[in-house]
Amino acid sequence: MAKDVELLKGEQRGDKGLLHPHSRRLHVLLMLMSGTACMALLTTNVGITITCMVNSTAVALEAAHSAYDNESVLLMEVTREHEQCHADTTALVVDYGIINRILVVDYGGELLWSEQWQSYVKGAAFLGGLLAVLPGGIASDRRSVTRILLVSMALMSLCNVLFPIASKFNKRVPILAILLRFGMGLGEAFFLPAQNALMVRWIPLNEKASAGAIYSIGYQVAGILGVPLSAALCQSSLGWPAVYYISALFGFLWIGAFNYLASDSPSIARWMSEAEREYLSRELQHLKQKKQKIPFPTRHVLRSAAIWVLLYASFSGNFVITFIQLYIPSFFKDVLLMNVKKNGLTTAIPHLSQVVAKFTWSTMIDRAKRNGLSPTHAVRISQAVSCIGLVIGFFSIATFADCTNPWLAIGLLCLVTSSFGISIAGFVCSLLSMAPAHVGTLTSLTHAIGFVGRWACPLIVQHFKTIGTTSEWKQIFYTFSVIPLISLLTFTFFGSGEIQTWGRVPTMEIELNESSLLGKGEGKDGKDGKGEKDEMDESKKERIKLTN
Repeated sequence: MAKDVELLKGEQRGDKGLLHPHSRRLHVLLMLMSGTACMALLTTNVGITITCMVNSTAVALEAAHSAYDNESVLLMEVTREHEQCHADTTALVVDYGIINRILVVDYGGELLWSEQWQSYVKGAAFLGGLLAVLPGGIASDRRSVTRILLVSMALMSLCNVLFPIASKFNKRVPILAILLRFGMGLGEAFFLPAQNALMVRWIPLNEKASAGAIYSIGYQVAGILGVPLSAALCQSSLGWPAVYYISALFGFLWIGAFNYLASDSPSIARWMSEAEREYLSRELQHLKQKKQKIPFPTRHVLRSAAIWVLLYASFSGNFVITFIQLYIPSFFKDVLLMNVKKNGLTTAIPHLSQVVAKFTWSTMIDRAKRNGLSPTHAVRISQAVSCIGLVIGFFSIATFADCTNPWLAIGLLCLVTSSFGISIAGFVCSLLSMAPAHVGTLTSLTHAIGFVGRWACPLIVQHFKTIGTTSEWKQIFYTFSVIPLISLLTFTFFGSGEIQTWGRVPTMEIELNESSLLGKGEGKDGKDGKGEKDEMDESKKERIKLTN
């Protein structure tokens, strides 16, 4: 019995651990990380490039004329010496009315997309994701996840190749650009649940927080390397279209590498040690019967408080990540008045701080779980710390940050991004833990709500931002600070990191004899069970149900 229990506990027996260089599951995670980086670059490069694509001066003048039909609108050049803010580049003053004056930094764009049209371009991908994310999750539960990942990456890459041509087709009304962004969202909607489904098939429960931190670091890789590269290309003779072509090239290269290296499960993986294969076979045994179709427990899901707070946490988290990926460059340009090169380099700093916070926290929380902290307490604490940091960060930016103290603004943005990184061990780990039998469908459900959050972010920005003044951005950040506060108040009390009863894979059964269940050498009545053991028929063996 002790031997069986030892096996069921999944002791590693020669496995060298997740972070060992020869760990095959680490290699899979690194492929997922690089895929996440490519996906993030393909779908969010518009955040930095739109500052180079659009003629900010013309858009600001048109917005001022529209808002103040009866006022005179003046345009004059201003240099560092003329302004307290000390802009990094030559700025323009748009003067409309008696007291309304703003600084505009223009990166030399040619398109005349209003703030409203820019919002539609950014939000189109999230609308596409919202419509496709549920089919994407169902497909991830029933089809080859590696094939889904390959096809979705190909779709996002192709849309990037066509995006520059579509953007220039109409310089005022970007309908074709919106359609291509919609297509990128479709690809992302299939990529995300397939990615999580592959991770569930490869990663044991006790490694989920660290694994989540590793593969999701791809978002920060895209920010740390992709944004400065995009800014440099914008400023070069190649111009902003090169950003989309190079992003697509990375996507196609990843397709080739992933197709050669990845597999749907450890059982069919190449270049894998037998010790690791046996370890994963024991730790992931609850997935072995997952090939059969399992009805989705709709009634239980609707009644689960843990699911409802997870859904809102997904809304809040995706809202925040949309701001981080798409709007930090615009904030640096509009409020801190940075030139395009410094914008790209400085935007990488908050992404770098997010990497440090994510890895530090996930390592600490995994160690705490090994020392006895329950999975539920782990995700609740992580989510609470994350939300507190987000609320403080957004509120402080709205209250204190402007162009006179740029490093304070950058530091507070680092607090925001670091706090979001901690949430990987919170609501994201909760999502991957609660229902192994339905991880694809549940991921799609949370991502559907998440895409609502991603779609809502541009709409809220558009509601307040017509030109890009500091006062407009302050209203945006005050609004942002309320959203994680609600998640703090709900997830802390109702969040869960445990496998739910309705979320288990149909039970696997290991047959042990009755005497093993009742104790060494004892029968049902406390008598010596040796004789009974010899007489026991195979049909009377007790079945022990194991569900993870």
